[in-house]
Amino acid sequence: MNISYNWLKDVITIDIPAEKLAEQLTRVGLAVEGIHPHGEDFVLDIDLTSNRPDCLSHLGIAREIHVITGSPTTSIKSVNLPH
Repeated sequence: MNISYNWLKDVITIDIPAEKLAEQLTRVGLAVEGIHPHGEDFVLDIDLTSNRPDCLSHLGIAREIHVITGSPTTSIKSVNLPH
């Protein structure tokens, strides 16, 4: 699954480079198979297992990043995320 790094930054505050984020996601089980530059953006190629349908969108990945880093969410305040 391809995830835009810049789109993630629209829903969660990310203050680490895409490469470091990929390492952290891989460490918790969301295997990032590659990071591809795309203009001013990076695309994270994430290999999801069938037991993680909660991560099948930018919002799902943002939730996972929130849990990993404690980064505050931005435009998804209506979603029940722990603060």
